Amino acid sequence: MQELLEEAAISTIRNPSFSSLTNLWGTTVLAMLTSCSLLKTLLIGAYLLILKLRDWRRLFSNVMIFVAGTGFSYLLLGVIIVKNPSWATLLVRGSTLLYILLGVVLSVIGAMVLGLLGPGAARSNLFSRKEPDHDLWAAFTLGAAVVLAESLSCHICNPTIKIISAIYGRQGWAFATLISGTVFWGQSTIIVVVGIILTMLKQLWAQSESLEYVQIAASIILILVGLNLLWLA
Repeated sequence: MQELLEEAAISTIRNPSFSSLTNLWGTTVLAMLTSCSLLKTLLIGAYLLILKLRDWRRLFSNVMIFVAGTGFSYLLLGVIIVKNPSWATLLVRGSTLLYILLGVVLSVIGAMVLGLLGPGAARSNLFSRKEPDHDLWAAFTLGAAVVLAESLSCHICNPTIKIISAIYGRQGWAFATLISGTVFWGQSTIIVVVGIILTMLKQLWAQSESLEYVQIAASIILILVGLNLLWLA
C-alpha cells in the first residue's frame, strides 16, 4: 500500500487536478486500513463510549477535536523534519517513552472506569457527569499523543510525513499544504465515519439498559490497547 500511496502522491505532484487529488485521498483511505489508523479508530471509539455523554453534538465535537489533535501532531512532526531532519531519529527513539506513557494512562483509565482502580466510574469527574468539563481537551490530547507516539514508527505514516516534508522543500508551502491536506483527510475519513456511526448508536443504546455493558466493553478495549502499546514499546 505504501508504494501505491507514493505513486498517487507523485502523480498528483506531476499533474495536480481534482481527479489526482481524489485518487490520492482514496489511496490514503485504503492505506489507512493497514496502518495505525486502526489504533486511532479503536481509541476514539472506546473514548466516546465510556464518556457518560449522550448529546450527539458534543459527541461529534469530541470526534472532530480528536482529529484536530492528530492534525496538530502531524503538522508539528512535519515542521520539525523540515527545519531539522536530524531530529527524526531522536523522535523515533522518544516515541518509545510515549508508547509507555500512553499505554499506562489508557490502562489506568480503563481500569478506573471498570472500578478496578481508584474511585471507579461512579465518582470519576470525567466519566460520571452528563456534561463533563474537560472531555474536549482530553480528546485533543489523546489524538495528539497517539500520533506523536506511533506515526514515525508506522510503515505508512513515517514515509508519508517525509514525502510531504520533501514536497514543502521543493514545491513550497502552498502545494505542500494541498497535498498534506488531502492525505490528512484520507487519514481521518475512517475515524470520522466510525465516530458518526458510534454517535448514532449511542443515542439508541442510551434508551436501553445495554449502554452500561457497552461502556464496560469499551473500558476493556482501552486496557487492551494500553497493554498492547506497552508491549510494542
